Amino acid sequence: MKSTPLRLPLLALCGLLSACISLGETDDTGTSSGAAPSGRATGSSTRTTTALATPDARPVNDDPMQFLGLRSDDIAASLGAPDLIRRDGTAEVRQFHGSACTLDLFLYQTNGVSTVKHVELRGASLESDARRACLADLIRSRQLSS
Repeated sequence: MKSTPLRLPLLALCGLLSACISLGETDDTGTSSGAAPSGRATGSSTRTTTALATPDARPVNDDPMQFLGLRSDDIAASLGAPDLIRRDGTAEVRQFHGSACTLDLFLYQTNGVSTVKHVELRGASLESDARRACLADLIRSRQLSS
């Protein structure tokens, strides 16, 4: 039985994941400032993450559900221009690419206003914490470049 080929990738993954910590919730409502209207239940906890490997890393809300209810111009203000915009039926899908994940925001028009109605955060890792750490890095890099 050869387990050596799996050891190196597993050790590397453990090292990357151990570089992140959870700092707690952003506020009492479970949303960050600029998030969807209060009273919305997302079913997931809101927290901030800080990557310790980067000295200038600042805490950010890494909950992908923070984008629910945001208008088109709010997204542009917080994340900048998307890497890809596509139409999927009546939805406009805006994709933002991170180093190891992709954030998909599905916007639908109601009374002439486009708002996010569905969010997907996907990546090669099946671990939620790894995807959320990637989202935190994506948000930081887009805020620095704006």
